[in-house]
Amino acid sequence: MGLQADLKLVEQDEEGIDLAFRAEVLRGLAEPQKAIPARWLYDLAGSELFERITGLPEYYPTRVETRLLATHGPEIARLAGTDVALVEFGSGSSVKTPLLLCELDAAAYVPIDISGDFLRRSAGTLAAGFPDLAILPVEADFLRPVRLPDLPKKASVLGFFPGSTIGNLVPESAVDLLRSMRETLGPGSRLLVGVDCLKPVERLLAAYDDAGGRHRGIQPQPSPSDQPRAWRRHSDPPLSPPRPLEPRLAADRDAPGSARRCRIHRFGAKGRNA
Repeated sequence: MGLQADLKLVEQDEEGIDLAFRAEVLRGLAEPQKAIPARWLYDLAGSELFERITGLPEYYPTRVETRLLATHGPEIARLAGTDVALVEFGSGSSVKTPLLLCELDAAAYVPIDISGDFLRRSAGTLAAGFPDLAILPVEADFLRPVRLPDLPKKASVLGFFPGSTIGNLVPESAVDLLRSMRETLGPGSRLLVGVDCLKPVERLLAAYDDAGGRHRGIQPQPSPSDQPRAWRRHSDPPLSPPRPLEPRLAADRDAPGSARRCRIHRFGAKGRNA
């Protein structure tokens, strides 16, 4: 019982770089409208910054979801049944997880996150509070089906996907993600998803462009030598619901750059976004 060795399901090159990350960076920066999937923001530093953002006055989802779990935890536990294996997609700091684990008849907890360093640290912190619970971290990209570690026999599998992350996806991608989660969790499993309601544009923009400027600190993983960070800032485009909000990085001036011997002639300036 307790924290067990993590299962690492990412492919890396000899330099320890995630192959999928490198491929998506090169592909995205080669496009006329340069883009990198937002999930690659969440390395260790990005994950730590996001946890600070969730405590800001403008960022309401974490507070609301915490209240909902505290209120409805017993009902969720009743529906989940006994010997529950809780599988959390994009677990991050697992800060809301104890609210659920305290109510569930839990046999195991499987946090899945793409940021391995943050995953292991968060799992270790949680294990200190639940020493008798089997905690089985999995470092993986949950947008694709994930091979779960061996779970206790006869465990009831409950997927957990809080944070309204699914609202960041266009409908087609959201459906693909749910299908992938079904394949990960297996037949007879359940899935608990946190979904925000439609909100006024102004409230969403305030949550993602806070007065303290914390979101402007979010940067993708390529090293400073590849992309000079001093002239990058976080910004958000105008939004028309129900279209998801799209965080952007805007360059204040033209600059050459390179990524793994693939030359990128220009980043962003003059109204172009990277």
